[in-house]
Amino acid sequence: MKRVLLVPVVWFCSHSCLAQISETKEQLAHRYGRPSAYPSALASLLNAKEYHNALDEVCEFHPNDLNILAYFKHGKAVLLKYRKKDRSPMTDNELSSLLGTGTKKSHWIVIPGDEKSDLRWRTSESSVFAYYYRELQYRSIYEAPRYLLLVQTASVDAIYKKNVREWYRVRGRVVE
Repeated sequence: MKRVLLVPVVWFCSHSCLAQISETKEQLAHRYGRPSAYPSALASLLNAKEYHNALDEVCEFHPNDLNILAYFKHGKAVLLKYRKKDRSPMTDNELSSLLGTGTKKSHWIVIPGDEKSDLRWRTSESSVFAYYYRELQYRSIYEAPRYLLLVQTASVDAIYKKNVREWYRVRGRVVE
């Protein structure tokens, strides 16, 4: 049974102000208030040599029932991690809403995978990619916790995919 996620054309006002790729920290702060500092010891991507030229700053926002970790390059958001504060699973409607507001005016396309894999999408122009980590046993190079939605630009995604291939190669598994 394939799981299909449709992105609604109309988004509800309660989610119309969520973070968007390419926005500045000031734009996000205007929406949510001052971001909280994120401990550099926990910001492993900033310290990873592969991401050295792709990411240069991180901060966290706490709107409503979400925590949004935003990574920036040259002052623009290039990677957003969404997670519910209570760490519960996201519904299809919540994922649709977050994807709809994660980028400006984009149509999302489901990237096929097997039923046990996480949910994956790309925008129609392949400028932004998204992943939803839902499996208890899932482990990745991001060491992503369950129920995390990751939205990132194509340039960050290229690094991610290269690292995923290497991560699985070292563990004796093949990945697309």
